[in-house]
Amino acid sequence: MSRIPSSSGTDTSIPPPQLVVEVLSPANTRREREEKIGDYARIGVPEVWVVSPEGRTVEILYLAEGYLRSAQVLREGVLTPKHFPSVQVEIARIWPE
Repeated sequence: MSRIPSSSGTDTSIPPPQLVVEVLSPANTRREREEKIGDYARIGVPEVWVVSPEGRTVEILYLAEGYLRSAQVLREGVLTPKHFPSVQVEIARIWPE
C-alpha cells in the first residue's frame, strides 16, 4: 500500500522535494524499500540517496521516464546533489568512527 495520498486528495501546487535521503534500517524489507522508491517516483522526486549503514554504501537514484533508476552505489568519495551543486557530502564522514 502506498504511503502517498491519492491524487484526489493531493495538493498539486506543492512541488516534490528535489532530494530525498532514505536511511535503511536492518528492519526494512526489500518490499518496503521498493514501495518507498515507487512513491518518490510517483510524486516526481528527481534524486534519491539510499544510505545503508550496514553496507556502508550510498546508492544514488535519478528519475528517468517516471522511474527512479540506480545510477551508482558508492562506498567512498564525495556526494553532490544535482539540484544543490554547492553542497558536498564526504561519504567517509557519514559513518561513525
